[in-house]
Amino acid sequence: MNHNSSNKHQGCGSGMYGCPIGELINQVRSTFGSESEFRQHIRNSKVEFLKAIRSIIDKKIQDLEQSSKISERRATKVQVD
Repeated sequence: MNHNSSNKHQGCGSGMYGCPIGELINQVRSTFGSESEFRQHIRNSKVEFLKAIRSIIDKKIQDLEQSSKISERRATKVQVD
């Protein structure tokens, strides 16, 4: 690797040959402020995504609780002499 001081690449999104993803993120940040409509939509979509995941987890918990209640109601076999 070349580590001389003329190397423009300093990390993701910086320098002449920066990371394309870093460049995109920097462009989005500079174009859309922290309180832009775009950022509000992204923030809301994150919340909705997490709520969707929570609903899946809640359903799985409900299914597990229901299956344990069914197994508790089963009759116990008793041996009679």
